[in-house]
Amino acid sequence: MIFKGSATSIVNRYANKSELFFPNDTVDWFMYNDKERPEELERLGWDGWSIDYTINSYGFRDDFDPKKATAIALGDSHTFGIGVKKEQRWSNLLDCSVVNLGIPGASKDHMYRVLKVWIETVRPKFVFMLDYEDEFRRELCLEHHDHKAPAKDLLYDMFQGRLDQLESEYLFERVGHHLYYWYGERDTFHLDNLNFYWNEINTYWNDIKSIDAIENICRNYKSRLVRLIDKQENAYDGEARDLIHGGVNFHMNIASKFNEHL
Repeated sequence: MIFKGSATSIVNRYANKSELFFPNDTVDWFMYNDKERPEELERLGWDGWSIDYTINSYGFRDDFDPKKATAIALGDSHTFGIGVKKEQRWSNLLDCSVVNLGIPGASKDHMYRVLKVWIETVRPKFVFMLDYEDEFRRELCLEHHDHKAPAKDLLYDMFQGRLDQLESEYLFERVGHHLYYWYGERDTFHLDNLNFYWNEINTYWNDIKSIDAIENICRNYKSRLVRLIDKQENAYDGEARDLIHGGVNFHMNIASKFNEHL
């Protein structure tokens, strides 16, 4: 199977813009929940205009001054804050100034990369990492770009389930319940040749290596790494606006766990 494509259009769609909805927390999904689960939306107080997704020039949901921050937040959509207001995210509830580098669908590869390129600028006292062990994801970049920016490496529209529309823009393959990504610009990729590389065993050990690398970077910069792993007491509650991600109480719980280390 061969896919071709450019990985730049999704970047331009969100960077430096403000939106009421975002992939996964889409207007279509909200309307579906409003029809099928209106009592739940009403109980949680969610509507179609209360959340603002403002994405900066690097592709992060933050308007941060990295040189004034004392901590970095790493993670995926639960750190990015899908389905909650920016000020409700766990990173905004910490007792310190935080650069939130979370992005939906981020793998540990991605967390390592953004930490590697941002830690020199931020030089944080703390690196807070919200980690979900059962989500085996990989990142393979096929193009040159600004490595401080995540968006060119992330398949935002994958979360909207529009796989059939993405064949011309992205390289992908779904294996079981895991989703693996390939990214490229004017490149051709033969996916069948990489099945051995993207199996669960290799992905597991890749995660271990990424964690070791993150720990090593933190040691080199004398930053304290605080890592929370998805266990029962940290599990997301499905009370965000999309009724999938963690809601307000989830973020408050995560923030309280991290604040214990400050």
